Amino acid sequence: MAWVNVVSSFQHRHRIQTQTQHSFLSSAGPPVGDGPPRGGPPSAPPSGGPPPSSPLVESIINNAFKVLYVADSRSLIDSSKNLRVLWTRALLNTWGEIDDDIAQTLLPQRTKFIVTNPSFASLLVPIKDKFSWITKRTKYIDGVLENFLREHPPNTETTNVVVIGAGYDTRSLRYGRKEVQFYEVDLPDIVQRKSLLFNSDFVSSLPLDLNSLENSPSIIELLKSGTTFDESKPTLFVFEAVLFYLSPESVANLMTSIMNTNNNNNTYVITDSLMGMKIFPGPSSNEETVAKWFAGYGKKMISHDKIWGGAVHLTCAVDDEKSPTQK
Repeated sequence: MAWVNVVSSFQHRHRIQTQTQHSFLSSAGPPVGDGPPRGGPPSAPPSGGPPPSSPLVESIINNAFKVLYVADSRSLIDSSKNLRVLWTRALLNTWGEIDDDIAQTLLPQRTKFIVTNPSFASLLVPIKDKFSWITKRTKYIDGVLENFLREHPPNTETTNVVVIGAGYDTRSLRYGRKEVQFYEVDLPDIVQRKSLLFNSDFVSSLPLDLNSLENSPSIIELLKSGTTFDESKPTLFVFEAVLFYLSPESVANLMTSIMNTNNNNNTYVITDSLMGMKIFPGPSSNEETVAKWFAGYGKKMISHDKIWGGAVHLTCAVDDEKSPTQK
């Protein structure tokens, strides 16, 4: 029986619901349980990132996505968290939790109804709280980006937005225009797969394994040599749930490069683990500690929040010469 006919049965619909729940429950970033990722200041450098899923859960996830992409010819299936987050954002948009209708357009036409059809999406409402951190970080970054564009109106100047570890981020489609150039950095295979979904005149990609930054030139130099990036323009740097997956050495080199750009008109937004900056979960993982870290690079922190005891921070800073208004 064809897929579209099979899903009409309640039994099959229930099976899809179960598989999809497991898939979303393992979305990118910290674990979706009630507690924070394991961490703290051990004797050895922290590995960072969420603990690995069990083989059973990963098997369920992989099989679920094989079904979701069974009739899709773009070979988008991968073992990373990126597609899971894309589907989660589409679901959150259907629920009205975030504003990202673009995410829905990037899903397979034959199966996206699972998260775009209100009736099917309502079956997943009981696990809505599991996605609260994705909702929170999405709204936080979107708010910073919108403020950045208000401070640098596209009709008066050209700006950059650099998304580190972009995955299937949709902001280049939601906010990109001639005067707002996006630069997305991610693994070569992710960049290639994303190019199968869309092409835009307002986004340039830099294929790069960020963990290679342990021993490579600065990311700013790589952006300048590999794209049209102009560091003299006001730039917003975005870090969303990517630092979890990088070694402490890579995080240190990445941050040093970006924080030392030749521009005094940049903004930095992070919704991520700060363990690579030696800010570990616990009592000392607070606003004062994060502000001090930014100040060490001559930056002024203008907004801060944290979840799971500092396992994840949501923070924004600007070059100290700036004093924008931040909600």
